[in-house]
Amino acid sequence: TGDKAKVLCKVPLEERKGVILTQLAEYFGTSEAVHGASHFMVKDWVSERFTGGCFTAVYPPGLATRSGDQLRLTEMHGHLHFAGTETASQCPGYFEGAMEAGGRAAAEVVACLGEASPIGRGDRSKL
Repeated sequence: TGDKAKVLCKVPLEERKGVILTQLAEYFGTSEAVHGASHFMVKDWVSERFTGGCFTAVYPPGLATRSGDQLRLTEMHGHLHFAGTETASQCPGYFEGAMEAGGRAAAEVVACLGEASPIGRGDRSKL
């Protein structure tokens, strides 16, 4: 949670690494899941200048239901196709949402190139 994350960010990096790896081992049910981890990186979102403490956009109550697809930029705008976790219709702000949005945007680009054409061929005047 946010409060626990704020406390953990103040813990020295090596100690924080131990806490996080222990939690991952508990989550996966075995210490083998984290044994020999070769790389460890922590992102302190609270200190991030442009996010201000959150890894995703947090909309005020009612904004998403009032704005719908306009908020998510799910339609192409000229030569621009928007993709990103916040443009997803399911799980916006999470990895699953990013996967959905990427797939949707890729399909839009392929459709602009020509429905039967693989990427790299087709009518590029629509791009």
